[in-house]
Amino acid sequence: CIGVAIKRGRPASMAAAMNLYIGCVGTRFLPGVKESIGAAAEAWQQAGMGTATVAVQLDLCARPHQGLGAMRNMLVMHARAMRPRPRYIVLLDNDVRLDDPLMLAGAAEKLEAMVEPAAFVPRLVKGWEGPPESATLQSPSAVQGWGNLDWAVVACAMFREDAFDLAGERAFTDHLIYCEDQYVWTWFRRRGVELWQHHGLTATLLRPPTPLWDLSPTEIRKPEIWAKP
Repeated sequence: CIGVAIKRGRPASMAAAMNLYIGCVGTRFLPGVKESIGAAAEAWQQAGMGTATVAVQLDLCARPHQGLGAMRNMLVMHARAMRPRPRYIVLLDNDVRLDDPLMLAGAAEKLEAMVEPAAFVPRLVKGWEGPPESATLQSPSAVQGWGNLDWAVVACAMFREDAFDLAGERAFTDHLIYCEDQYVWTWFRRRGVELWQHHGLTATLLRPPTPLWDLSPTEIRKPEIWAKP
C-alpha cells in the first residue's frame, strides 16, 4: 500500500477523535474520483471528526477482476495495523466518485449510534449513457431515508473498524469475480454486521460493469432447497 496522510485535524490522542481511512482499490482512477476523495477527507477533518488517511493499493489482478478481493483485504489489514487504528475504513473502487464531500461524516453519525458494528453503502447512480445495468443493484428497499439492506454493490463501502473483529480481515473473496456482492454481505451479516443505506447519500459509478460469462447481474444466486425431508 502507498499511504498518504492528509493534513491533521484534532490530535489522535483525544478520545473523541474518529480517524478515517480511505482505501482506494487500484491506481487507475477515472476522472473526478481522486478529487472527490480529497474533498471528502478534507471535509472530515474540517468537521473536527479526526484525521483522514488515504491509501492506494497497487494492482494485484492477474486478469480483470480476479484479485480485487485480495486488494480489499490488503487495505483492511493495512488500516488495522495503524496505531491508533482508524475508527472508520472506507473501501472505494477507482471508478466510483463520491457525490457529496460530507457524505462520509453523515454516515459516521449513523454508524456511531449503532450498538453493534455496522457498515454503510451509498446509493449508486450510473455515470454513463445507456441502460442502467447494475449501478443501482441492491436488495429491495422502499425506504427513502435510512434503510437496512441485505446486500449491495461493494464498489464503495464504509465500515466501522470493529466490524472486522467479527468478520475477520479476509472477508472479501477472490473465488468469485461476479455476483460476489451477495456473498460478501451474507458473510458480514451472518457475523452480526448490519448494512445500512440512506436514499439521499449517493455515489456515481462511472462505467458499467463488465459482463462475464452468462450470468444475469440482477439474479440473486443463493442456495435453494430442492427437496424437503
